[in-house]
Amino acid sequence: MIDVLVPLKSLTSAKSRLAPFLSEAQRQGLVVAMARDVLATLTAWPACHSIVVLQGKDWPPFLPASTKLRLVSEADFTGDELNGLLEQGMQLLSAPQRLVLFADLPYLTVADLDDIAAALVSGSNVICPDRWEVGTNAIGFGNAAAPSFAFGPESLQRHSMRFAIEGVPPLPLQTQGLSRDIDSVDDVIDLLWGGSCEAVPGPATRQWLDSARRARLLAPGEKSIWAGQGAGPL
Repeated sequence: MIDVLVPLKSLTSAKSRLAPFLSEAQRQGLVVAMARDVLATLTAWPACHSIVVLQGKDWPPFLPASTKLRLVSEADFTGDELNGLLEQGMQLLSAPQRLVLFADLPYLTVADLDDIAAALVSGSNVICPDRWEVGTNAIGFGNAAAPSFAFGPESLQRHSMRFAIEGVPPLPLQTQGLSRDIDSVDDVIDLLWGGSCEAVPGPATRQWLDSARRARLLAPGEKSIWAGQGAGPL
């Protein structure tokens, strides 16, 4: 069985790079929707023993009802730097196999997670790159102790180096659900209006998308009337 740590940074600062294109309400609506879908997928995953949600400030009550879920506030830990918080959060996981997974993966499915499980139960460590093979969307540990984390710019290379130093090189695993995070305006446009991804987003994200499409948010060839405003219809 696998324990999972899901970090949720402060909602007001989440996806701040999208601020020139989406209003605060739109950004927060998208972030909450994606987190709902990721956590629903995790709770439906048979291999998942427990989920620790490491939550920053300003999140509304939104967690699905599940005995697998445990909510922990960042304020209960020391400091506010992501990698340090994750290292502290890992101490709350007790299963032999452990996974850190980010919540901006709207296409995530149980089948994607089963691929991770197959590697972890065999004793391998797993690293899941983004589609550009620069960032890290998930990182899992078979029976080995977790090295210090290196999330941030070019984290894939830095994580791989740290694993190599520890003598436990990770197995790279890249699927559409695990690699396609939403981080840039191009990612949002692709999510909204279609593109290179054939996967289907989760139901909460689809609901956000329906509302955004009705508002013609970031529609190709149009300048969004909502972008950059403090409030919007979403």
